[in-house]
Amino acid sequence: MTPTASVAVGTLAGSAAGALLWAWLFRAERSGTLSRKGWLLLMLLAGLACRGGLAAKTPAFYAPDERSHFNYARYLAEYRAFPVQAAKTDAETDDWEYYQPPAYYMLLAAPHAFVADVCGAGTALDVRVLRLVSVALWGLAAWGVYRFLMKRSDIDDVGAAALMGIVSLLPAWMSISSSVNNDVAVVALGIAFMLLAMGEPSFRRSALMGLVAGLAMLSKSSAALLAVWAAAYWIIRAVRRESRPGAAFAHLALIALIMAAVWLPWGARNLQVYGSFTAEDVANVRPDASGPATADDVMRWAAGWTSTFWAAAGIYNDLRFYYVGTALSAGLVLAAIWLLWSRRERLMEEVRPQATLLAAGLVALIVNAALAVRFAMLYNQAQGRFFFVLLVPIAFLLAAGLRASADDPRRASLHATGFLLTFALAFTGYTLGSVRFLG
Repeated sequence: MTPTASVAVGTLAGSAAGALLWAWLFRAERSGTLSRKGWLLLMLLAGLACRGGLAAKTPAFYAPDERSHFNYARYLAEYRAFPVQAAKTDAETDDWEYYQPPAYYMLLAAPHAFVADVCGAGTALDVRVLRLVSVALWGLAAWGVYRFLMKRSDIDDVGAAALMGIVSLLPAWMSISSSVNNDVAVVALGIAFMLLAMGEPSFRRSALMGLVAGLAMLSKSSAALLAVWAAAYWIIRAVRRESRPGAAFAHLALIALIMAAVWLPWGARNLQVYGSFTAEDVANVRPDASGPATADDVMRWAAGWTSTFWAAAGIYNDLRFYYVGTALSAGLVLAAIWLLWSRRERLMEEVRPQATLLAAGLVALIVNAALAVRFAMLYNQAQGRFFFVLLVPIAFLLAAGLRASADDPRRASLHATGFLLTFALAFTGYTLGSVRFLG
């Protein structure tokens, strides 16, 4: 079979499997046998199956920066000390992730040491075992979402489908969470943080949120967006008189202090070793710039963000599943314009019950977008996974739009689930068909 035929067969097989599940959803709905439990478990298990296939069948180190992330875990296991960053991104030494916070790699060190003793370090089995740790981290987060949604009857089918669908079936997130990459830990902890935030406010809950956010900061610095979300959430609660200003300040201060206390030793170490709290400039290469960003630069960055947020795989995110990601992003922009133009009142009705959560999510996403633009301007990198730490707010914003646009929200949520199942399975088939000849 030729490579082109392999890709076509994989994509069609995945699409057919997704279409069958899509049809089954509506058949079960018509027969009255479709329960929320079955619906959510279908998405969770489909996400697990896709990740299992990607982790097992994608060649070792055929994921963004996977060798460099792997070498960090290997260093910890062999030297039992934190590495010091010296190389720049794409250096031949493959060690340009050494400046990253250590929490994720500490989880990988013991499994790596065990497999290395048995089979040797850097083998395909070694890499795949560490990928399974990533899949397990995703699994814990996805199971937490499932348990959360089974207990929260106030979250309707649209919200449940959007949240479980995005967490389990977003193709680019599937690819990252089936590889060796510290984004897995920060996103999983970001999901846990958001689930805690949606409970009844209490100081115990805020303390847990601070701890989770601190651990996320020890996984990747993009977790700072959780602090942005928390600040927006409690300020909006105070402004809307949902909480007394003093109480809101106390909750926010508690989250921020615990988060800072957990992360500060690592930040101090960075300051001593690199002269910077984040050490961002240590590994990332600033391209030679002849002037300000051009329109072509902006268009290229936008294409990078949109395509790699939805569906991307490969060492350089070069497996982008045709133009589906760009088409989806354009479609969502047009849908948002249509909602604001013709269904503004309906949209406001849908947003009002969750206004504080949605507004905080929107503020955090705007800050996230500004930071993504900054990173693109400084380092010429535009990757959709920079937004993954806010997957939960993204899911609920999408759910609000779906409710406002659909005359039959439950039917719309079934179609959204069927689409995501088909998208995820087709992408998995496409990726596995693409990498089949890489060895």
